Amino acid sequence: DLVIRKELIGFAADGAHPGDDLQYRITVRNDGPGTVDFDSGMAGVTLWVTDVIDHRLSLIEQSILVEVGTVDITSNRSMLWMVDGGTLAKDDSISMTYTVIVNTLITTEDIVNYVSILNPDDDVAQYVDNDPNVLEHYARVDLELLDIFGFPVKAAIQASLFFESEAGPRYIVGLFGAAADPATSNIGALLCRVPDTNEEVGWNGGLGNLWYSCGEGLPAKEGLFSPLIVTDLYQDFAGRIWLTSWGFDGLFFSDDGGHTWESAEVDLSGGQGGAPDGIPDGYAQIYAITEDILGTLYISANNGDVYRSFDRAVSWQKAKQLPLGSADTAYSMEADPTIPGKIYAGTFGDGLYITTDFGENWTKPDLTDLLNGYIYDIELDPISGNLFVGTAKGIFYSADDGDTWTGLNSAFPFPTNPPEIRSIAFDENGALFASTWGQGVWASLDWQALALSEFALKTANIFDMTVSGGVVYVLLDDGTSLSFTYTAASTSVGTEGPDTELPNTFALEQNYPNPFNPTTSIRFTLPATQNVNLTVFDMLGRRVATLVNGPLTAGQHQITFQASALPSGMYLYRLTTPNGMISQKMILLK
Repeated sequence: DLVIRKELIGFAADGAHPGDDLQYRITVRNDGPGTVDFDSGMAGVTLWVTDVIDHRLSLIEQSILVEVGTVDITSNRSMLWMVDGGTLAKDDSISMTYTVIVNTLITTEDIVNYVSILNPDDDVAQYVDNDPNVLEHYARVDLELLDIFGFPVKAAIQASLFFESEAGPRYIVGLFGAAADPATSNIGALLCRVPDTNEEVGWNGGLGNLWYSCGEGLPAKEGLFSPLIVTDLYQDFAGRIWLTSWGFDGLFFSDDGGHTWESAEVDLSGGQGGAPDGIPDGYAQIYAITEDILGTLYISANNGDVYRSFDRAVSWQKAKQLPLGSADTAYSMEADPTIPGKIYAGTFGDGLYITTDFGENWTKPDLTDLLNGYIYDIELDPISGNLFVGTAKGIFYSADDGDTWTGLNSAFPFPTNPPEIRSIAFDENGALFASTWGQGVWASLDWQALALSEFALKTANIFDMTVSGGVVYVLLDDGTSLSFTYTAASTSVGTEGPDTELPNTFALEQNYPNPFNPTTSIRFTLPATQNVNLTVFDMLGRRVATLVNGPLTAGQHQITFQASALPSGMYLYRLTTPNGMISQKMILLK
């Protein structure tokens, strides 16, 4: 009695949206009285299973995993799973999993998929009961395609996160309150954007500014999403996404890319001296979250309170309060990427504070040169290590950890009254990008030598911006998401032939996919033949793999990194050549 089953794993069991990546699992179970022998060379039987992929789904071939046997992909979009070794005892099972992208925008029908055992009955007669009520030679699973809609009118974006999905980059945004979902008449405070077209993975969607509600698991009332006020969205080293809110449980997390959410059940008050008392709060006000290099989480709350967790939000300790209490509420937080326990906290009105001892003590650097105490964003230059802040009156940097500040505002049309700098981003080569409220995006490929200059969207209100793989992604205040390429790094993905023009830059691209499990590709370009070292380190600085160590020719190269033996977490990969050294971060998520 070989029984076959096909199922959707995770969130997609309740439906999926265009551009979603979702996972199928095929299981063959032995319901018979004896053991099945799959060794065809020893009087056993080779098992053949076929799984046809619907034309509205795009298969991620590298995602196919089988416990036993091999898989071939045939020309008619089907997979042929051959099991020709080992045995299957009574009540045991073997499985195959793979990932697909929903590659259609609109359909009125469920997407139906079948899987079948191909063996004729007489080939498996000794294992199969031909009673149709017992034998299950095939199985089906229905995928419901959920609705999408344009960005809601007058929705106020409060926080955002750039997330790398299998289909490509997409935005998750948290709103101030809620917006009507015209597809369901519900209201939701968290929206996800359908990714733009990505032909590399077969995703042909992305016809415009299309969104859907992605707040499953967040507070609800009578079946409707409650008007949650989202204050921050953050992805940690392990790939978990955190959402902080003003009210309700205060802190939520998602382990499936923002599709579903759980309450972290924070405990911030109630004990002696305001310390946690072990009882989760029913109403917490949290404004920002960050994580240091050791994985310690930090959150800011009302009255200048800061809390830390050494066990990934299972329990919290109260750190020292910022000096001015409620006037020092930290609306933005950033951890130093190299020093454990070093955190920068930006306030709305009282400038910047720094701790170097996990929040035990906070110091306020001299902010005279900053001109204003409103801090929107905090970033550190990956090359120089200089501290950058985006403020209500422009962009500033400090080379001495905040003791002195220099403005980079001379190129703005009104340098005496620079625009609000809402977000700052660097690429792996140190190119600087600054998004503004009202003057678009500005950039300098070498900020120490070249002034900022207009890059894109001249007069637009830019809510958020990020840089990945040689592309600048921006989110406008009306939910519109746009992307622009620039010349600091190569974005070619093809194999370069002998007649291809050689690159004139030394560049290391973001790995893809990222996060990954367990394999990812790393691309880099060399302007000349030279010795190359490509090494992977964990976040404690320990070398875990050497991918390249020797001479390579000029051009673009692609290396595959296999991390099946490593634990989940963030890793650094570093490219060293006579031209210099550059590094990138990547996330292994198992």
